Amino acid sequence: SNPDGKIGAGQETYEWSLNYLFKTLEKQKQYDAMYYLYDKYVQSKLGDCEPPAAYKHLHEKMSVLKNIQIGSAAPDFALMEGKLNLYQLPGDYTLLLFWATWCPHCAEEVPKIRDAVKQINEALSKKGKKIMVVAVSLDTDKEQWQKFVTQKNLFSFINFSEYKGWQSQVVKKYNVYATPTMFVLDKDKKIIAKPETAEQLINILIAKSGK
Repeated sequence: SNPDGKIGAGQETYEWSLNYLFKTLEKQKQYDAMYYLYDKYVQSKLGDCEPPAAYKHLHEKMSVLKNIQIGSAAPDFALMEGKLNLYQLPGDYTLLLFWATWCPHCAEEVPKIRDAVKQINEALSKKGKKIMVVAVSLDTDKEQWQKFVTQKNLFSFINFSEYKGWQSQVVKKYNVYATPTMFVLDKDKKIIAKPETAEQLINILIAKSGK
């Protein structure tokens, strides 16, 4: 091994091991551990320099991750064919929902999320508040996507797709690697929660409506 990360006989193995460790931690959502290791073993040796090729992807990944943590301002993006930006949306809360019709779990969970949002808005309305939903589809087949939206009555959502699947710029901005993925934003579009189920979404927003 090469603990200093310097060019040498063990450098290639060192870089491979470090990247593998980061991928494992990301799957486990151990972001604090990722930040610690990155600062100690990568960033501390780079300073203000451009990262070497072996670490370029990791550097870009960490930059994205730091932008989508709880407490961070949500990355802005254009929707409705560029006629509106995320930050222009009104509402006390915004739910960003990343999903796809070809995802079996989404087919089951998205209708539950639709019903959860209705329940949440009923509770929020007592406080004069509301949550809006931006549903970002990873579909590449426009007809299939629109058919699902119609069949599942998702018209209360702002439905959006770039038809680029995992290569969508919005998907990359939010480091989406599984569907469905959710982000809850406050009125200033700051990320305040990352629920994984409709039930968690209800618990988070209903609790806040009581405050």
